[in-house]
Amino acid sequence: MQEIQLSMKALIVRNHKFLIVFDANDEKWELPGGKVKFGEDPNETLPREIKEELGADIIVGDFVGMCYLFHKGKQTIINVFRCIPSHFNFNLSKNPSEEKLERIKFVSKKEFLSDEYPVYHESLKDLIKKQKFNPL
Repeated sequence: MQEIQLSMKALIVRNHKFLIVFDANDEKWELPGGKVKFGEDPNETLPREIKEELGADIIVGDFVGMCYLFHKGKQTIINVFRCIPSHFNFNLSKNPSEEKLERIKFVSKKEFLSDEYPVYHESLKDLIKKQKFNPL
């Protein structure tokens, strides 16, 4: 049986750059956020995930777009929203045990679109190509 998962990711912008996280399990860069749990209100997923991953509360803003990936026999549909964090002193030390987020970094669009930042699927880079990164 084929499985499709839904994920919510945050586009957090600061000084014309945006935040990415490094998943050491797969050696890929991605936006912070994660999967909707079964029975969970999808509107609660992104605030929960950012609190778990970065130790910050967020205000979820406008819908940015969708991207997707195929990983471990599953397809994941990713909804990306522009988010404003309560602070920028992010803390990766309290991540759930199955996640291995080791680094965070603010990057420019040009940096992210280079080969220096491998991603799970090129649809994320396609989505980022279309964005304007004005400061908050």
